[in-house]
This record gives sequence, structure tokens and C-alpha cells, in this order.
Amino acid sequence: MRMIGLKKKVALNLGYQTRLKLVEENPRISKRRQCQLLSISRSSTYYGHGFTDDDLRIMRRIDEIYTKMPFYGSRKISRQLKNEGI
Repeated sequence: MRMIGLKKKVALNLGYQTRLKLVEENPRISKRRQCQLLSISRSSTYYGHGFTDDDLRIMRRIDEIYTKMPFYGSRKISRQLKNEGI
């Protein structure tokens, strides 16, 4: 009963990203149990989050092309990016 109260307090006081960073390899407490205590999904601890600046630049350019010409399909957008050297 006491553990449930602690679990709720931790979940309310810390943001999701902060709780995600708290999960670590520990031989005494399994990753599964740590995720339970911190109220986060275990699968999110394995996924590498984030994009590189280059990825974001390309995605921004794709969005610009699509906004300007929504009738372009993926092949046409891809060709446009190749013509621009991206």
C-alpha cells in the first residue's frame, strides 16, 4: 500500500523524460520493476529518441515542398530533393 502512494507521488512530481532518464542498468532492481515504479512503458527505455539536425532540415524541406505543391507524391518530392542536392 505504501509503495503505491510513493509511485503516484514520483509520477506526479517528475516529468516523463526525467523519469525515463532515471531507469538504469542495475543488477539489484530489474528494468521491468524500475519502469513499474516510475510509471513508464518499458519499451520506451529501449528506443533512442531524437532526430539529428540534418534530419530536421530535410523534414522541414519536405514540408515546404508539400505545402507549396500538395499534389506532389512521394516520388516527385524525392526527385525534387535529389535535384536540390539533398
